[in-house]
Amino acid sequence: AELKKRERGLSADYRMGKLLLSVQCVFAVVSLSVAIFSLMGAWKANRIDYGMATDGVLLTTVRSTSAQVQRDFVENLAEALRKESNVSAVSVSIAVPQTQTDARQLLDLRKSAPLEPRTIPLAEVDVHFAEVYGIPMRAGRWLASGVQSANVAEAVINETLADARFGGAAAAVGQTLSYLELDNKTQTNRTIVGVSSSVRIDADLAAQEFLVFAPIPDNTILPLSISIKTQYARPQSLIPRLEQLALELNDAIAIAPPRTYGQARAESSKGLNVIVGFFLPLGIVAVLMTASGLGALLSTLVAQRMRDCSLRRALGAPALQLVRPLLQSLLITCAGGIVIGLAIAAPLTVQINKILYSNALSVSLALFLTLLIVGATLALACLRPVWRALHADPMQILRQI
Repeated sequence: AELKKRERGLSADYRMGKLLLSVQCVFAVVSLSVAIFSLMGAWKANRIDYGMATDGVLLTTVRSTSAQVQRDFVENLAEALRKESNVSAVSVSIAVPQTQTDARQLLDLRKSAPLEPRTIPLAEVDVHFAEVYGIPMRAGRWLASGVQSANVAEAVINETLADARFGGAAAAVGQTLSYLELDNKTQTNRTIVGVSSSVRIDADLAAQEFLVFAPIPDNTILPLSISIKTQYARPQSLIPRLEQLALELNDAIAIAPPRTYGQARAESSKGLNVIVGFFLPLGIVAVLMTASGLGALLSTLVAQRMRDCSLRRALGAPALQLVRPLLQSLLITCAGGIVIGLAIAAPLTVQINKILYSNALSVSLALFLTLLIVGATLALACLRPVWRALHADPMQILRQI
């Protein structure tokens, strides 16, 4: 009667197995959620739209120990390229958009409703940059000259900064933008002459972050980047002509191997590829560990109850009443582990988002996919133990008692 009503006590081994099952669920949820979230972020970052027209763009970089020699060479090369029939526009900038821009400390000179201290990426470009990359303007104009001294200061800001600081694109034109230079001492003031759309210029900068375009200072010794907008379906077709022009102008200065914008973007996304290469195997291992571990534990737990199950069947308990209490007990155990795993995984994935990605990702979607995979794994792991419990021969087990 006690067996039929399931009033028999559970053994210590069975309780220990349920505890291990709960711990296994915790580790499965945490590892899977981290892997899924990281893979989602890397996949999204590799495919996000930069908001710029980058088809047909060829890039190269020039570096020289003499700032004046480097500047003269780059300007002459850019002018020679503009005369080519299949070249639409040529822009000179400081390592943009191949690498992350240098950040300055944005100053807030307003007395009312000041903003929190922020840093701004500063992209130093020439007048042709917007022409090469097709950057839309929301208000005002683009930079008026290709090369200006730092004393003749103007800037183009993106609409995100214009909305946050001045309340709109139109209101920002003509205002003064102030920030501290890299030494955190020198204050620079620039007149805002235009507001552009919120574009991305590299893999690390989100489209909705602050961004400032400023003229290239005349005393820079940093590498200069040349962006060439071609009319070729394959911009690589211009590489031989580009190298020939560079040799004719100054054979003592070597240009970096030219590459398309797509290749440059892929190089800037190497960190994302590392994330994929690390977390993808982690996710696969987590799924396999979850499936094998949970399946083995469930099989063991069901095997420990096989004698009771068979006796109850021999005493007339229906199959549904036989399986339902067993599954309810195991699912409650798994649910407890899953809840604890979610409590750990949710803040962990938020921190990963802050460290790895500039764009906000859906934590809820990653956790939902985790629950879906863990739930499917649990369901599959239950099939064989439950089938064994339902198809075991009660009389054979009774003879073993």
